[in-house]
This record gives sequence, structure tokens and C-alpha cells, in this order.
Amino acid sequence: MDAPVVAPRKRLFLIHGPTPIERRPALDELIGAVVWIKRDDATGGAEAGNKVRKLEFLLADAVAREAEVIITCGVAHETWAFAVCDDREYFETTIARIAAEARAYDSSLPPLTLLEPGAAASRVIAPDGSARLIVDDQAKGPSYAVMDENQKQFLVNVARKTGLVLDPVYTGKAMWGLARAVERGDIDRDARVLFIHTGGLPGLLAQGEELRAALD
Repeated sequence: MDAPVVAPRKRLFLIHGPTPIERRPALDELIGAVVWIKRDDATGGAEAGNKVRKLEFLLADAVAREAEVIITCGVAHETWAFAVCDDREYFETTIARIAAEARAYDSSLPPLTLLEPGAAASRVIAPDGSARLIVDDQAKGPSYAVMDENQKQFLVNVARKTGLVLDPVYTGKAMWGLARAVERGDIDRDARVLFIHTGGLPGLLAQGEELRAALD
């Protein structure tokens, strides 16, 4: 039986791609493995990271539908929101106006509030003989977007020794988790690892004061 033919999805080409895959020996020393980095933090928008990849398809669909307004949501300093609209003032005032208009139409709606999701993770292992996906939450830290002191110091050390800028929400914790996995023996020393750098600069800049002590 022939495989079904899947029509290609429409796409707007927004990123500067393909993004490079590179290796930094200083990072290998820090982690204890051979780490190759997929630089999706270099998609073309310093604040956008890999979020622009999703936008290529969503905005292509919006154009095809002749949409005139794009509405999205996210937490404060959300990278996704910056990718959709990098004019912060316009974004915030527009969202506030939409919320106010919605409440004027339906007074039962709650006022606009920024919510931070809680961290939840699970370990998932596929049946024998198939690919395995393991969700390791041992590096999640105190809570979503919050690092402990050791993680903060690690984030700074990586930047100082390798020039690689990570964020405190995702990539910093992921790299920390990789280092700890090698340390525990979950990942063999000198194993070859592909680390996908998804960006996240707004999250780093938003926590400048919290990270200041780790710079000393």
C-alpha cells in the first residue's frame, strides 16, 4: 500500500537559515562530553531564537486566510511574544486595549493578569524496540524560570569560558542538566551530544538583577 501523499505546508521564510552547528572545546571541558550546538539562537532576531520557526508556518496560514490581526499571549518577558511583535510598547498597549474592550463587552471577564505557569514534568519511555523519549526534570530548579544558586553560577561560567549565552528559563537549565547527567553517568563521558540552543535572550535580560550576585 502506497504511503499517503501529504501536501507541504505553506511557509514564510523568516529565519536566517540554516542555523549553524558548532563545537567549542571549552564547553566540552565544562560538560565532560563532546557537545555540538545547534545555534537556533541565531535565527536572525536576537530575542526570538527558534520561536521564529513556528511563526513561519503560523503566519503563512494567517496570510492565506487574509487575517488582519494576530493575537497571542505569554508570560512577562515571553520570548514568543517578542518574536510575534518586537515592539514592546505597541505589544503591551495593544494587549491592554484588547483586554479592556473585551471586558467592556462582557463585564464577567476577569481583568488582564500575567500568569506564570508551574513546572510539571514526567518521565516517558517508549516500548522496547522503538525510539525512546526521556523527560528528565532533575535540572528544573526551584520552579519555572527560577534557578538555584549553583545553576546561576554555572550559567555565568559557561558565558565566561565559552562565550555562549544561555538563558535562565530553558537553555541554561538544560545545559546544567546535561553536565549533571554526565556527572551521574547517565550520559557517558566523551559521548557526542547535540544540544539545541533555542535562544531566550529576553529571559536572561529580565533576570539581570537576580543574576548579579553570580557575577562576583
